[in-house]
Amino acid sequence: MASVSRIIIALGIVLSILGSTSAASAASSGITMSPALKELVISSGLVLANSNITLTNNTDKDLRGSISVVDFRDLSDSGGLSFGQAGLPVDKYGLANWVQLPNGNNLTLSKGQAVTIPVVVDNRSDLAPGGHYGAVVITLAGATDPKGNKVNFKQELVSLLFVKKLGGEQYGLKLQTLTTQGGGRPTSVSMTFASTGNVHVVPRGFVTLSDSKGKVISKGIINPQSTMILPGTTHRFTVPLSTVSTSHLPGGYKLTAYYRYDGQPDFNTKSIEINRWNLVLVVLIVIALTGVSLVSPLLYIRRRRR
Repeated sequence: MASVSRIIIALGIVLSILGSTSAASAASSGITMSPALKELVISSGLVLANSNITLTNNTDKDLRGSISVVDFRDLSDSGGLSFGQAGLPVDKYGLANWVQLPNGNNLTLSKGQAVTIPVVVDNRSDLAPGGHYGAVVITLAGATDPKGNKVNFKQELVSLLFVKKLGGEQYGLKLQTLTTQGGGRPTSVSMTFASTGNVHVVPRGFVTLSDSKGKVISKGIINPQSTMILPGTTHRFTVPLSTVSTSHLPGGYKLTAYYRYDGQPDFNTKSIEINRWNLVLVVLIVIALTGVSLVSPLLYIRRRRR
């Protein structure tokens, strides 16, 4: 990772780590940029993959800016992205080395003006099959007004590029951890997934909680936000469980996760047993110890009287 890497946590453009393609905007400054996220698929016979970014200046100021392309990586459970330094690759899944800006790295943006910024991905032979991830970073500053005064303004906007090169792409999703939250009957589930292939994946599926007879009493949906996981990284999800039926049967619960990546035809499953008797046993022990602590002084007093 480059030492000058920048970290953006919970930024609107990231949209819960890559779950949407709506436009990024700086509402306070009146600058908008779209798309915030663009997915491109490159076939083996394609020479160049083209994309465009639209930048609109809705302020009353003229602006100047610079454009750079950097690699980025998922910060896993933190919910953000780490951006590398321009010209320095992050790792084998980087993209910046293959991205061109035909109109150059500088731009001017008059008040009320909208410009289109072309972005080209060069499908060279050294671009390996699988996923590659980069970001176009636009840094805007106030231009000098007619009187020679500099406008005090600075804004940075980011558009993410997700490129998948065909001809050797591999998908993989592994459920690393599955734990419950909430005492007694669980109210939510914590799940950690790892992307084990060379392409980003979107986890799908659901979780069920069953009683000792197999009756489903609670259920939750995995990743309704369509969060992506980049290859070689992990992401933790919290799945709330909603009650679908009641049960008063003795015994434990069974928690089952049915999961797959988007596009996989069949579900994988993983289950854990939750023994309610452990909780009952603890309660009985506490009651017994409390009773002994209350009865012992009475027995001692009774013996002294005798």
